[in-house]
Formats: sequence, C-alpha cells, structure tokens
Amino acid sequence: MPWRTITARTIRRGHFWIPGERLNVGGETYQRGPMFVEWEANAELRTAAVAYRSSGSS
Repeated sequence: MPWRTITARTIRRGHFWIPGERLNVGGETYQRGPMFVEWEANAELRTAAVAYRSSGSS
C-alpha cells in the first residue's frame, strides 16, 4: 500500500473575480472584461524573488 509510505500532498487553493475595464493603452495598464481567477499553491510558503512592473497609474 504505497499511500502509507508517502507524505500527503497538501495545497492551498483560492479564487477571486477581477471586475472589468481599466485600459490606458499608451502608458500601458490594459484589461477590459471581467476575469475569474483560480489559483493553487504549496501549503508551505517559500520565499522567492518577484518581479513587479507597474505603469504608475491605478
């Protein structure tokens, strides 16, 4: 019975909605229609380098 010798795979899951609109185009930004997002991640948090780019407008 292999499931007795292997550690359980534990994850975190979630979901959220992002409402529509927000354009801007020339100075970037985008997204027009609503978007449903589902995510899945390891149960244990790991630190990682994250690159974030913003056009400065919100």
